[in-house]
Amino acid sequence: MSHGEPDPPGRRGRRRPRSRGGRVRFPQYTTARLILARAYLDEGNGEEALGELVRILEASPKDTQAHRLAADIHRKAGRWNEAREHLERVVRLEPSDREARLTLEALQAGGRAGEGSPLGRVLEDDTFATMSFGALCLEQGLPDEAAQIFLRLVKKNPGDARVRERLDEALRAKTQKRKG
Repeated sequence: MSHGEPDPPGRRGRRRPRSRGGRVRFPQYTTARLILARAYLDEGNGEEALGELVRILEASPKDTQAHRLAADIHRKAGRWNEAREHLERVVRLEPSDREARLTLEALQAGGRAGEGSPLGRVLEDDTFATMSFGALCLEQGLPDEAAQIFLRLVKKNPGDARVRERLDEALRAKTQKRKG
């Protein structure tokens, strides 16, 4: 594909990086692999992206960007232990990474509300682990509780894209709440 050609359908205005040849000649070039991993992810090919991230981490085990992206892919695929392992590495390597730390806390809680939660006792029962109640928690400024509800729902039904989106939203709100 030349630079003058229009983007193929479904490519959302992005071209695949021309790093394939460079990966063969310079396999240690982690920046090119990270760009390619992101391009695969943009195309909806998480497993190809993960393959590139594994190669990056084999060559550079302290690459926090690769660990963050790998954690995100694993989390969205419902592979909680793998997501936690990558987030733990990010937090060890960059203790100031608030987003990684808060996401790790949510995953470690395993769908249970924290000790100081005003809804702790209510959320002990799966009766309230619903989309509606999670949405209500988000609307009321309780992103920690919402994240735990959506995490429980995702664990029950990993294929539900709507629940995964709400979990992402709750995790973002949780990070924003702590920043503000």
